[in-house]
Amino acid sequence: LENHFHAPGLEDISTPGGMTPESVRELSAYAAARGIDLVPGTNVLSHMEGWFRLERYSDFVDGAMRSYPVLTRPEVWKLVRTYLDALATAFPSPNFHAGLDELLFTGTNPEAAGAIAVRGKPGYFADFACKVVNHLQKVHGKTVWMWDDMVLGKNIYRTEGFNDTYHEALDRFPRDVIMTHWYYWTNSDGKHQTIMKRVAGAKRPFVVAPSSLTCGYDFGSLIRAADNQSYMARCGLKNGAFGLVNTQWENRYGCSFLAGWPLQAMAAGFAWSGGTPPDSRFWNAFSFVLCGDQGALVRYLETIDRIQDLLNGHGVGPAAVRGLLFLHGPQRLWRQTTTGLTPTVRRQLRILLATARKHHAAIGDRDPELKRAMALGVTLFGEGLTII
Repeated sequence: LENHFHAPGLEDISTPGGMTPESVRELSAYAAARGIDLVPGTNVLSHMEGWFRLERYSDFVDGAMRSYPVLTRPEVWKLVRTYLDALATAFPSPNFHAGLDELLFTGTNPEAAGAIAVRGKPGYFADFACKVVNHLQKVHGKTVWMWDDMVLGKNIYRTEGFNDTYHEALDRFPRDVIMTHWYYWTNSDGKHQTIMKRVAGAKRPFVVAPSSLTCGYDFGSLIRAADNQSYMARCGLKNGAFGLVNTQWENRYGCSFLAGWPLQAMAAGFAWSGGTPPDSRFWNAFSFVLCGDQGALVRYLETIDRIQDLLNGHGVGPAAVRGLLFLHGPQRLWRQTTTGLTPTVRRQLRILLATARKHHAAIGDRDPELKRAMALGVTLFGEGLTII
């Protein structure tokens, strides 16, 4: 809900279709009747470009993409506090996810650069982030969650991170803040186990957070999502996480939540099973539970993966068909793909598309809306190949 909530007095930071306090209460009640706690998630020190498209905030914007506020400005805290108060009041949930991730490319605003020079980047971050946490805990009685990447996870040891000074930030946070450990890969490169050891060694409550991986692909990636989700579920079980949160991200290319729904459901399966690596029994059950068929859904999604891999292997990057077509139109899609996709490759793509259509036709009708949404994959690649 970075800027998708009509906070009283701040309605214009939200898109016209943003949530209102009334819709929040209605959805929360609907969820509660089904045993679900609807938790607000937002971000109030990064990923705020949706707010800062408004010119009135331009004098305290930091970062090349207008993503960060200058955290030392008094009016920034007033603005953020107003938004937090509105969310915390509207959502009856005892939990609140405050974000607090990826404060990385700071210092383009001289005021922010000066504050970082004086306080150090960990102190600059923690001064504001802990003010957010303390306000939510003490004023609203919320259990606060946050992404862990700046203080325990993957962004500590990058050039823009805190590096060996990360404890200067971590030690400032109350020990009951729930760390959400997001990681969207496996340990195939040998990097994650060191990070996982640090997260577990902090002795703080945490959950693991894999992804459905729809935002980085034209149609999501069943195999990569399964690898990430099952791996992270096993890591969580082994290292003391109390739960799993699967992430589903929007991006500028547009995403279909309905098309990504099976990958969300798959994450729930891995969470409940402890991350047992998928085998034929798992895949058959997956197809049957969601669609009532004997593996057609999986065969369809596997074929879509093969189409994406073939495109990626010939110079058409992940999500490029959707991105080029939606952002720049058919001419750009044609210009940037026609050289690498030789007649032989196009013929292979046509064969795979025909196979995908056959598998789509065999998907069960347990959820007709889901089957209809699944058609987006062959429609997108079919139209793209026609243009190419």
